[in-house]
Amino acid sequence: MHPIIFSIGPITIYSFGVMLAIAFLAAGNVVERELRRERLDPELASSFVLWAAVGGLVGSRLLSFVDDWKGFLADPLAFVFTGAGFVFYGGLIGGFATVSMFIWRRGLPWGVIVDCCAPALAVGQAIGRIGCLLAGDGDWGTPTTLPWAMRFPNAIIGWDAWVQSSGLPADVLVHPAPIYETLGYTTVFLVLWSLRHRPHRPGTMFWLYLILSPAVRFCVEFIRLNPKLAYGLSEAQLISIVLVTIGVLQLVRTRGFGLQATALMLLAFVGVGCEQGSALVGKPAPDFALSDLDGRTVRLANLKGRVVFVNVWATWCEPCRQEMPSMQALYERFGGADFEMLAVSADTGDGADVRAFAESLALTFRVLRDPERQVSSRYRVTGYPETFLIDRNGRVVSHTIGPHHWSTPTTFTAVRRLIDSGEWTGL
Repeated sequence: MHPIIFSIGPITIYSFGVMLAIAFLAAGNVVERELRRERLDPELASSFVLWAAVGGLVGSRLLSFVDDWKGFLADPLAFVFTGAGFVFYGGLIGGFATVSMFIWRRGLPWGVIVDCCAPALAVGQAIGRIGCLLAGDGDWGTPTTLPWAMRFPNAIIGWDAWVQSSGLPADVLVHPAPIYETLGYTTVFLVLWSLRHRPHRPGTMFWLYLILSPAVRFCVEFIRLNPKLAYGLSEAQLISIVLVTIGVLQLVRTRGFGLQATALMLLAFVGVGCEQGSALVGKPAPDFALSDLDGRTVRLANLKGRVVFVNVWATWCEPCRQEMPSMQALYERFGGADFEMLAVSADTGDGADVRAFAESLALTFRVLRDPERQVSSRYRVTGYPETFLIDRNGRVVSHTIGPHHWSTPTTFTAVRRLIDSGEWTGL
C-alpha cells in the first residue's frame, strides 16, 4: 500500500490520483472504440471523458462533504485537497449529468452514446478501486482471518485511529474490499463487452450497467465499514437499490434483452445481496446441538429464555485468543440464569488442542466442539472470530465480525439492557 508516490516540495503525487487518471484514459479508449464501431466521431471520446471527469470529481467531492460535514467544517482546505475521500456515487451522478448535458447540446443520440459509455464506466471503476487499495482510502472491510486478508498501516485515512477506536488488536487483518470491487466491476465490464454486439435498443447497455454495477457495490457493502442509515443498509446500498430499480424499470420499458432476462437479473441481485449480509440479524437463531469439553450435549433451543452469546472461533486464530479474556470478563459479569456464553470451536481433531487452549486461558464459560462446522455453515461465518448475540426470544440481535473488546463499559451497559428489557442498543 503506497498512498503517496513521491513528493517534491509542496507538490505531492498521490497513487489514487494516478490510478484515477489511468482509469479515465482506459475509459476514454473504450468509448473511442465503441463510437467508431457505431460509426460516430471517435474524437468525441475526449470530450466525454473531460466532462465526465469534471462532473464526476465535483459530484464526488460534494457527496463526500455531505457524508463528513463535520470534518469538512473543521478543515475545509485540507478536506478539499486531500488525495482521498472521493465518493463514487456522487461522481457517477455528477458525471452522468455533465455528459448528458453535452450530448443534448450537441444533438447527439443519447441512447447510443450512453451505451458506448457503459463498458467504459465499468472498466474505470475497476481501475479506480485499485487506487483506493493503494491509498488506503478508508474503504477496507471488516476483520477476517481469510488467507488474503490485509492491513492498511500507511492508509491516507486513519487506520491506526480506526483500530484503536474499535478496540481491535494492532495487527488485525481485514477484508481487502477494493479488491473485491475490482473483481466485480471487471466482471461487469466483461459481461457488457460480450453483449454489445447483440441487437438491442439504444440505452439498453447503460440500463444493464445500472443494474450490474450497483449490485456489486450492494453486496460488497456488507463487509465494508460504512455506517448503516436505514433498515440495516448503508448509504451506498440505498443508492444501489434506487439505481437498480431505475435500470430494471427502463429495461422493462424498452424491452431490452427481453423481460425474462430482466426478471432474472433482478432476482439475482436480491438473492446475492441477501446471501452476503448479516441476514440473520432480526431472525430466529438457527438451532444446533454440540458437545462441550466434558461430552455433555448443549442444545441452543433449550436455552430459550436467556440471552445467549455465541462466539465462533478456532485455536489457530490469534485474534480469537486476544478477545477471549474480555469474553471471560463479560461472562463473569453476567453469567447465570439470564445469560449464557457458548464458544463454538471450529477445530477438527479429538479436541485436545481445544481443551488445552481453554485451560491455558482459564475459561469458565462453555466451550463447544464443532469439528463438522455446522454452526459456521448455518450462521454463514466467513472468518474467525464471529459473534452472535441472541435475545431471550431466540432471535439474533447482533452479529459482530472479527475480534471485539467485550469488557468495556459500553458493552456492559448494552448487554445489561438486553437482559433487562430485551432492547439492543448496539456496541
